[in-house]
Amino acid sequence: MCGVAGIFAYHPAASSVNRAELIKIRDAMFARGPDGAGEWFEDGERLGLAHRRLSIIDLSERAAQPMHSICGRFHVTFNGEIYNFPEIREQLKAQGRHFQSNSDTEVLLHLYELKGESMAADLRGMFAFAIWDSVKKELFLARDPYGIKPLYYADDGWTFRFASQVKSILAGGRVSRDPEPAGVVGFYLWGSVPDPFTLYRDIRAVPAGHSLKVTIAGPEMPRPYMRISPLALLAAETDPKPVSGYSRVSLLESTQYMKNQLLRDADWAGMAHSLEIRTPFVDIEVLKKLSCVTPFLKGRSGKQALGKSPISPLPEEVTQRAKTGFGVPIGGWLAKLVAEQPSEYATKGSASRGWGRYVLSEQKALTEKMPTSPRAVA
Repeated sequence: MCGVAGIFAYHPAASSVNRAELIKIRDAMFARGPDGAGEWFEDGERLGLAHRRLSIIDLSERAAQPMHSICGRFHVTFNGEIYNFPEIREQLKAQGRHFQSNSDTEVLLHLYELKGESMAADLRGMFAFAIWDSVKKELFLARDPYGIKPLYYADDGWTFRFASQVKSILAGGRVSRDPEPAGVVGFYLWGSVPDPFTLYRDIRAVPAGHSLKVTIAGPEMPRPYMRISPLALLAAETDPKPVSGYSRVSLLESTQYMKNQLLRDADWAGMAHSLEIRTPFVDIEVLKKLSCVTPFLKGRSGKQALGKSPISPLPEEVTQRAKTGFGVPIGGWLAKLVAEQPSEYATKGSASRGWGRYVLSEQKALTEKMPTSPRAVA
């Protein structure tokens, strides 16, 4: 969807925000938002927010980010989509709130002004955002309950940095690349790095369903505003004995494998091509309504029930087709290379090496298209 970034020099003795560093962090996420770029620095330059834009809902400049509240007190940089923003918008308008755009981003500003940190629990969707309160001098960050959208941060005791990608924080050149043993071990044990760790000692992820506040005293510990585990565990505990094991397996898969690997891989792959990927069933409201039902759906019965749930049931050719999985069709791509140039790929391993050369050439072409100036695509 987009890329968010920011730097908050909260310690009184810390140097002011380095503008060039923030632009480097932002533009390392060019693929996440090729439609535009923006940055904003508070007077005194103790804080800077940045954004790369992939326009989805409101395509006008009124929805450009960082976005500012009408009163000028609150400022936001946001990645994702708020599915229930039309309903929240209407509720806010009924209370006399006025809007300058049709974007879901502006809803965040109004809702935070009205409810403060508790606003995160009202949101339904996939999101990662940061809101700056210029009166209290506080930075508030939040990430959706499933962690569909990524949000990483680094704190050195003086300055707080955050971004949508780990490599973007590193691109600024001010954060250590020393490895994090827990992240490395987790990757080799489970095939993915478990939250809140990353592969780098000084970079952490804001956990799914958590918010994080940073004041002039520094960052506080992330706080949960919505947890998937208690909801799913409740279903497991109320199951009859024969099916409780099924519920616990589902819990582990949704809170570990899906969150730490599938959703992370989907975001990475989609954003690498500036493509929005939606996961409509990965939704906290769906979980609430179905957590007591799904343990009783065995085998294919769950998918069949899902196929019949829309007002117009899905056709049989969809519900009965074979599972495709989450794989990458590299085998087919290699076979195509061999078929097109059989003599060149006659020896063992030559096809994979040929594919590697092709990928590198495409990557080089993409790199050459990226802006050399921070203002080139603003």
